[in-house]
Amino acid sequence: MAEFKIEISDDLKKKMSGLSMNWDSVIDSFIREKLFEWERIRSIVSRSKLTEKDALELGRKINEGLVKRYKNISSE
Repeated sequence: MAEFKIEISDDLKKKMSGLSMNWDSVIDSFIREKLFEWERIRSIVSRSKLTEKDALELGRKINEGLVKRYKNISSE
């Protein structure tokens, strides 16, 4: 088994110390989950015909739509 060292803030360390958990297992699960997500994203992107420019434009349009939607909700 490999060892992996990370640095965390003192504040985070204090919060973690107050919980009785197997942090090695928690962090292992978190990393596995993130790797799985990245593998799925990489798989989707590898089949995409969108260029990076197209994807950025689509993201911008989606964000604009969300802003309009939430402005309408908050003004009700």
